Amino acid sequence: MARVPGGRRMGVGILFYLVIWVAGVLLALLVGAALFRAAVALANRSLGPVRRGEPIGWDWDADEDDDPAPAAAAIPEPSLGRGMSVLFLTALVVLAVLVAVESNFLREFGLRRRTAEQVGLVALLAAGFLALASFSALSLPTTFRRAALAALFFYLILAAVVLVAAGLLFAVFG
Repeated sequence: MARVPGGRRMGVGILFYLVIWVAGVLLALLVGAALFRAAVALANRSLGPVRRGEPIGWDWDADEDDDPAPAAAAIPEPSLGRGMSVLFLTALVVLAVLVAVESNFLREFGLRRRTAEQVGLVALLAAGFLALASFSALSLPTTFRRAALAALFFYLILAAVVLVAAGLLFAVFG
């Protein structure tokens, strides 16, 4: 086996970039999980409290003096770890859709590059929204409709953060 000049330095460089990449992904997941918690809080505020323990209809043996069950949040607030796992699974689904869109739209349908990019963007947004709502409904004890509302708020908060960051970058670097 031939020795590669600077082979050890190249291995350290690759390891360095791999560590930086993993740290960046974890930081992005942490920030995304915090935004997801904020989206769930906004969804809970807009839905209002729900009573989980109420009987349906008339309860013939209930005492009139019973205190009603305390109202709980419609969507339980996820921990940072659960939020990170939901966002990671959503990112995996979006990556799979991206690979499918890139490989199929250009080759199979003969679309122009610009049209394929527009169709792909819509497909990615829809797949990301459905994946986030689905994984939220599965990991948090809530309904799909409530999870979809939290996903909508997540996308709106994310769009606002991106617009503010772009505006700051434009103001600084002109």
